[in-house]
Amino acid sequence: MSQTVIIGERSYPVEVVSRRPLRLRVGGGVHSFETISCSPTGEIRLTLDGHAYQGWRYSQGDEVHVRVNGRSVVVHLSRLGEDEAAQDHAKSDVHAEMPGTIVAVECKPGQEVNAGDLLLTMESMKMQIGIVAPHKGVVKAVHFPVNAAFDRAALLVSLEPLEAA
Repeated sequence: MSQTVIIGERSYPVEVVSRRPLRLRVGGGVHSFETISCSPTGEIRLTLDGHAYQGWRYSQGDEVHVRVNGRSVVVHLSRLGEDEAAQDHAKSDVHAEMPGTIVAVECKPGQEVNAGDLLLTMESMKMQIGIVAPHKGVVKAVHFPVNAAFDRAALLVSLEPLEAA
């Protein structure tokens, strides 16, 4: 599925070129991600095109604030080709972007979460990836326990959106 990433004022199309190893086409260039890890405190470590980076990230809705090597950017994520109803449905259900295994479950049914709160930690291709809430809501169900394997697009967590007060 194609994505658009907006960094600052510029918009870049993003496509997955390969999953093993993870290679993404961003704009006109192809980049390799060898390791990516995100801690619950927001610390990130990644190897991009053979260079190791460490920094911080904070997610809020479709915005991700990233600080790496003394530089801060705000990244806006949006899916291409989805109508508004499909986006609303997707926001209530958290699906796997790639196959993997659940390493940790950080939420439980009935728990209220905010956008960016860590819901699960998954492992895929030797990377641990934090799965965060896309919006404020209440956890309806967690569909996989720790150590369970799942396929790409599997429903991981169901959220019920909270109405704005």
